[in-house]
Amino acid sequence: MTNVAATDEPFAQLDVAFRSGGLAAMLESLAAKLASERKYHELFDTRLMQARIKLGLPSVTSVTLEDLPEPHRTAVESAYLEACGEIGQRLIDEGRLGEAWLYLRPTGKTEALASALAKQAATADFGDDPDQLEPLVELALGEKISPELGYKLVLQHHGTCNAITVYDSEMPRCSRAVQQGAAGLLVEHLYRELLAAVKAEIRKHEGNEPKEATLAALLSGREWLFANNNYHIDTTHLNSVVRIARIVADPRVLALAEELCQYGLMLSGQYQFAGDPPFEECYAAHQRFFGVQLGRDPEGAVAYFRQRAEASDPQTVGTGPAETLVVLLMRLRRWDEALAAAAKWLPPGTRTGGFAPTMFELAHRAGSYEVVKAVCRERVDLLNYAAALAAEHGPGDA
Repeated sequence: MTNVAATDEPFAQLDVAFRSGGLAAMLESLAAKLASERKYHELFDTRLMQARIKLGLPSVTSVTLEDLPEPHRTAVESAYLEACGEIGQRLIDEGRLGEAWLYLRPTGKTEALASALAKQAATADFGDDPDQLEPLVELALGEKISPELGYKLVLQHHGTCNAITVYDSEMPRCSRAVQQGAAGLLVEHLYRELLAAVKAEIRKHEGNEPKEATLAALLSGREWLFANNNYHIDTTHLNSVVRIARIVADPRVLALAEELCQYGLMLSGQYQFAGDPPFEECYAAHQRFFGVQLGRDPEGAVAYFRQRAEASDPQTVGTGPAETLVVLLMRLRRWDEALAAAAKWLPPGTRTGGFAPTMFELAHRAGSYEVVKAVCRERVDLLNYAAALAAEHGPGDA
């Protein structure tokens, strides 16, 4: 039988709070009780009710936020976001990260949730409880709360093949910095896999543990590793990772990518798959691209990629050759040449693959918008001319 007195007690507490302090005291008493009982969804509704009462609005209303007049609309919206932040943090503290995101999404504040995701990923035992993994990946990567963490989890637990697929599908929607970080993780992962495989074959063939620590050193003088069309890692994975590595600017990762190209060049021709222009000779062209950023043959590499851009028809092969040249010149800090190449092949309004920076980005880094303005005059492009003037003389970054 239900204990009626016990059932009535919380209602009596609300009545006492109301008689002693009015509506505000009663609602604060309810909020404290709901918080102590961890009933956070009801606590959220209570916070909104408190805001409406404070503004002199009905405690329960069918009027939508959009229909409220100002200044009530702004005040209720502010209270809504404040309540979202409070409940979101309480749910984070409970480890209920998926529920927390439902409240935090409208606030645009992800720092606390990203930190909680990192802590949970570091302490979770996915071997004993694999069901923990996918919700973390979905929040971190799918919801873009901490994309690099999500990608790292994919790489660690789903392997290279899935990681390549996820990179191509998810990373284009992320910032360049996030793309570079994820690409770096992928390059390092494949390099470690290949290094271990090559060491194992050398150990088997020579009977001793090889002393060399890098892939390039292991390959030197051991052409027999590739006899009879031999290979040591999925060659499609190698091709894809080298392609993805173009976005990397970290010299340490570039050096690893260059060694991957060296390995690729030693493979049988049937495994040296053609790339997209200007990387048709996949490993040779990429080796040039990575090597020049490490200080090797800058003039030869620039000449090579300039020739490829000159010889390519954007209508047929797209803007890849031109974008590659612009990126290379930018990374070499040859701003005038980069702007000139962009003005020739990638003027404002050109639909690109997103690899190269815009002329506005280049002009900002170069500290001059004269080339952009000249191109706009030539093309009778008033809108972008005005944008260039605003970027040149207005506040903030381009």
